[in-house]
Amino acid sequence: MSRSKVLRDVSVGSKPVEIQLRDDFIRQESDLEQLTKDPQTQALIKAAQNEAERIVAEAKEQAAKLLAQAEAERDAYVEAARQEGIEAGYQEGYAQGAKEAELLKDRAESLLAEARKAYRGVMIQAEPNLVQLSLLIAEKVIRRQVTLAEDIIVTVVRDLLKEVHAGETFFLHVHPSQINLLEEARQELLEATPVGAALHFVADKSISPGGCRLETDTGYFDATIEGQLLELKKLLQDGGADV
Repeated sequence: MSRSKVLRDVSVGSKPVEIQLRDDFIRQESDLEQLTKDPQTQALIKAAQNEAERIVAEAKEQAAKLLAQAEAERDAYVEAARQEGIEAGYQEGYAQGAKEAELLKDRAESLLAEARKAYRGVMIQAEPNLVQLSLLIAEKVIRRQVTLAEDIIVTVVRDLLKEVHAGETFFLHVHPSQINLLEEARQELLEATPVGAALHFVADKSISPGGCRLETDTGYFDATIEGQLLELKKLLQDGGADV
């Protein structure tokens, strides 16, 4: 079940990651264009973008403060080292003073390195929030598409059945509200199953409208919306792993 379309780009940390959905959910480019122009969808995407920008800005501001503090301390240490070096040069000899100055400079550089590390940590901490926002967008868009076109379940089921090349008995779990739609399309769906296979529809309230779960004597196949979102979550987390 690898067929997918890019919905929109999302940045997780500093790396762009594509949100992908099954072709079943976005059947044509015109469907995608219509969906993204939907006022509710646009409002959701805009709100998520604003929240993502806020999170990143807050993380950058916090990291910038850490860097500024470390740089100020470094400059102070360097100046102190210079003064101590001068005094030590007169009192105990130039070589000893230069050594102490170098030690203070190293300490300042170490502080700056810690601040840079803290910056990366702040961005990594912000990553889960960005991933969650991306998932929220994807889920709302998918469920909105299902609402606009209830018969999309027929396409989802048909394409899933075409991917299963063996089996004698097929138990298809779908939301109870979509059983009638599938019964009306039974002949079309049977043509997508192996010859002679029996196809049974099972009303299952645990399945969200627009998705399905198929059980056969040869395997188990998940085409639920939740399953797609789980795959998307893994994709986003992998994409942000090297931030």
